[in-house]
Amino acid sequence: MVGLTFLAKLAIAVDVGATNVRVGIGDENGVFLYKKKDKTTRRGDEKAVANQVINLLSEASPNLFKDVVAVGVGCAGRLLTRDGIVYSPNLPFEKIDLKKPLEEHFRKPVYLVNDCVAAVWGEKVFGVAREYNNVVYLTISSGIGGGAIVDGKLLLGKCGGAHEVGHIVVDIEERMRCGCGGYGHWEAYCSGANMANYVKYLMENAFKREDVEKSMLYAYYVRNELSPEVVYEAARRKDFIALQVVEKLAKINAMGVASIVNVYDPEIIIIGGGIALNNKELVIEPMKKYLDLYLFNKKPLIVETSFGEDVGLKGALAIALKPPQTLVQA
Repeated sequence: MVGLTFLAKLAIAVDVGATNVRVGIGDENGVFLYKKKDKTTRRGDEKAVANQVINLLSEASPNLFKDVVAVGVGCAGRLLTRDGIVYSPNLPFEKIDLKKPLEEHFRKPVYLVNDCVAAVWGEKVFGVAREYNNVVYLTISSGIGGGAIVDGKLLLGKCGGAHEVGHIVVDIEERMRCGCGGYGHWEAYCSGANMANYVKYLMENAFKREDVEKSMLYAYYVRNELSPEVVYEAARRKDFIALQVVEKLAKINAMGVASIVNVYDPEIIIIGGGIALNNKELVIEPMKKYLDLYLFNKKPLIVETSFGEDVGLKGALAIALKPPQTLVQA
């Protein structure tokens, strides 16, 4: 059986996130024969990430590359699909050049999409969305992002950005500024990269000072060490301020998810990302409680991804082996 696996078409899959780079070589059944990950490089020039990907794949068996037919790449950030250039507010590079360096090195077609666009296609090809034609994948992690399939077609948009749900405006008072530079964006409040800023704002402006000083969060606030992990752990310990923060975050998440439902009208929403999956009872369940307040369209099925941290890698593999027509024509 192992020998038969190597007769199948293989593809290189690459998932570039704000925190980690994951690479793999897999087959048409979504099975990986090689996988490796590393912290995303934060040094070098616009080709630094591509060079990191090449280095991570250099440890794979040379025999695997004989059957590779394409390379699929999912990368966090705003990208220009045709040019293969990525602009990511959560990485320290002005731009990331991925497509051309990988094409030159591997001499195979390279398909580049946003990481959440890859993820939704992976769920459609290999995962829980196989039987659905209207699907959204949502990640709540370092950033907030999404990918959408409508009437069986993967949405891309004129520059590959038809899915940027993290930049839905959820606050007309523009209290927080997003990493992209815009104001009031969902990602500026509930993402791992920005949540601490919003919690700090709430502690300074929304609660009584005497209550804040009694909170478990106060010592972290004074030391400028607030983080999602600190907030959710305090909430688990029934901290009064942390519980109120969780409720405010849940309402904003509900606004964002409702906007997704109202715009894309999905049959199913699949949720991933470390913030959501590591704190289900404090992120996903409270969000559901408020969702009906903001819905116009019928509420879809809402489930967690079964792929865990591999969801982006599975998506990149699906993009490479079964590229959607919208991407081939882009």
